[in-house]
Amino acid sequence: MPNPQRSPLTEMNNTFSNQISNQSNSIINSQNSTEMKTLINQDGSQVMNQEITNSQNSTEMKDFNSQTGSPAMSQPTQEGMTNSSINNSNPEIMEREMEVVATETTTVLKKEVITEAELFSRNLRVAKFVGNRVFNKANILKKKKSLQTIGQQVPAVFIKATLALEQGLEAVDFENNSIKVTAENAENYIILIEGNHRYKAYRELQSDSKGKKCVGEFYFTEMLNLPKDVVQAIMDINTVTDPWKGGDYVNGAALMMKKVPQLLLELKELVNAGYSAEAASLWLTFASIPLKTFKDAAVNKKVDEKLNNGSKIPYGKRLLTASSKLNEKLLKSRTYVQWLANRVNEVAPSEFEATITKLESFINSMSESVVSSLNTAKKDGDRSKQDVIVSILREEYDTFLQSTEESMQAVAEADAAALAVGVATPEIITAEVVA
Repeated sequence: MPNPQRSPLTEMNNTFSNQISNQSNSIINSQNSTEMKTLINQDGSQVMNQEITNSQNSTEMKDFNSQTGSPAMSQPTQEGMTNSSINNSNPEIMEREMEVVATETTTVLKKEVITEAELFSRNLRVAKFVGNRVFNKANILKKKKSLQTIGQQVPAVFIKATLALEQGLEAVDFENNSIKVTAENAENYIILIEGNHRYKAYRELQSDSKGKKCVGEFYFTEMLNLPKDVVQAIMDINTVTDPWKGGDYVNGAALMMKKVPQLLLELKELVNAGYSAEAASLWLTFASIPLKTFKDAAVNKKVDEKLNNGSKIPYGKRLLTASSKLNEKLLKSRTYVQWLANRVNEVAPSEFEATITKLESFINSMSESVVSSLNTAKKDGDRSKQDVIVSILREEYDTFLQSTEESMQAVAEADAAALAVGVATPEIITAEVVA
């Protein structure tokens, strides 16, 4: 029975250390040589027969160890131990040979591939990094089909949660974001650094009581070369196996910063809600932040001044809230918000706030038919879908401005007429009283 004070990973290491020690004592016994012969039965089938050349020092190969799934050898006989090439009488030689055994133990530990069931049996759970790449639904769907057809072909890669916490990174339970990985429970968690989409697909398949399950089990293996910089390792792995996109770099930039700027936090929130990195930038800054800015922050840890300027966030949120009547697909893409940003950027800085107010009023004034036209816009002949959307917006905005100008002109004319007959407006009356 495992010592309750030891972590599951510690117990795992101890188990493997004992097994490798047994293997080494068997293998280094030079007198335990065997000769394999192939015998042919009368029916033509082949049978492997092991002829033991030294019956006193024989060893026996055992089946896969039921606990770990790794092949192990039984311990040699007492006489075999006596005749072993480990020199028990020379402490220095014995110490060097034991170092070799320890190295072999570490190597086998790193090569261990374990199933989810074995992981859970060791009281270990799976976690994910806070701010790692956003799950892509289309990618998960592809993974599901692959798992249902041929099963998992390559193990997911993990590191121990304790290593991540040592570097100040945050993680949560893979299936429950409300459960944080802390110093108190880190010994009971591993964190995936590669294979998140595959595992997400696997868990969804397993939780679907009616759907087709995964072929076989889900497998994990520990990262072979543990990184000094976990974030850099995540970047390297994900940019090679499944290249990151804009939104992934936004999350990566937020992941590596100890103090995340407000703008980056807001961008991360929109990206995680399904907005493209470019669309998120336009909503919150009315400008397209180059992807290189996020890459430099995520990979090279260079924070551009653009990411520290969140002065326009409230104005962008005003327009986004007013636009909630439009469908999410339109809001999350670049076309609509780019048109709004163009209207903002074509006026002088002194007219910025007035333009925001004007655009907000325009959006609120959109009729149901206009909203429907924007939501259902399609390619029309030689005009692309984007061209159709821009055309609708331009036409409606011109009409809005014209009606607004006419209204303002009507008010001005009414004031002038009132002055002509000696009827003062409230503002004029107030001024006269004060005078």
